[in-house]
Formats: sequence, C-alpha cells, structure tokens
Amino acid sequence: MPDQDAIVAITSESFDMQASMNIIWKNLLPAFQDFALPQDEDGQRSVASKISSLAMLPPAFNASSDLVKDISGKQFTFEENDYGIKSITVNYSDAGCQVEINKIKSEVINCGIQQWIEADQIKSPEDLYPIGAQIPVESKYVASATWKDENTLQVSLKFAETIHGEHVFLAFDDDKVAVSFLNSVAMGRGGKDERLGIEGRIIQI
Repeated sequence: MPDQDAIVAITSESFDMQASMNIIWKNLLPAFQDFALPQDEDGQRSVASKISSLAMLPPAFNASSDLVKDISGKQFTFEENDYGIKSITVNYSDAGCQVEINKIKSEVINCGIQQWIEADQIKSPEDLYPIGAQIPVESKYVASATWKDENTLQVSLKFAETIHGEHVFLAFDDDKVAVSFLNSVAMGRGGKDERLGIEGRIIQI
C-alpha cells in the first residue's frame, strides 16, 4: 500500500485470500488518514479484549475409548514405507497420550487429552511425515489427542512458526493399525492428503 506508506502482513491460514483482501479494502484502507488520528482508548480496550479471547481449540470428540486397555503400550510394526517408520507405540492414560515413533531414531510426541501440550523440543513438521514440495521450517509445536470414534485415535499438531497444522489418524482393528494423514491445507480445501497411509501389526509376545 505505497500511497499509505504501509505494509499489511497476513499470517493466518486463509483459504480464501480474496475474502481476506476484501476485509482490508473495506475496513483498513478507509481508516487511513493524512493526519494523526486522535487517541481512542475505548477502541484500544475493545481490540485488546478481543485479542486476549482468541483461541485455536484442539479437536475434541471423545476423551477415551474401550480400546485403550488393548492398545496402550503395545508396539505396532510396519513394513518398509516412504516415511521410514519402523514401529509406533501409543501410551494412553487420563494424564495424557504419548506416541513413540521409531524411525532411524525415536521420535516422541506428548499430547494432552483434548487439550494442547507444548512440546519441549523444536522440529519441522516434515521430520515426522514428509509433505512433498514444502520447505522444512523448524518450529515449536503443541499436540493434542482425541478419539474420533471408538476405533480411531486422532493426534493433532499445530506449529508455532508456520501457519499450518497436522492431523494423524490411527485406526485400530484387532491386531492391526492403519495410519493416515491430513495436513491443514488439504483439510481447509476440503480435499485429500496426497500422502499414502500405512498399515502395521502388533508385535505378539
């Protein structure tokens, strides 16, 4: 906006950029003046209150499932796949959900139960499940877990340094688990994630 000597940065994950631009032209552009605007303390308080109340809540379907006793602590192994995942172990309790992903090295995702928990590590979303044509961005992240249905555990991650997020679905069926993915771009566009799912089996001891 050179005439206003201003730059507008949009950092939200918008799937209708024209709608975002329309909001700017309709509300922000007319507010620019050639002189300093008077102080508006009521307006400032209103904006501050609105900002403080904004939140991105995690998915919340069911806090638990009858399957927990059967799958928690069990290791599911996978044949060779594009993600280099050798095994996954889910440890689930009322206190939280821990998903251990065994690749070349072990990756552990600590999730709140239907609430975000901030990870004590920094990683790129692509470190876990690579997405084609995306540039890796190192970021702090939060994670949450919920049971989408009686058989499907949904693990959601939101990354602080990018506008995107990730959902991983683990559908359990007897001694098998089917893992599928849905990144926030595909979800926002109502499409299907391009990454193929993988299937694993429980290790019988």
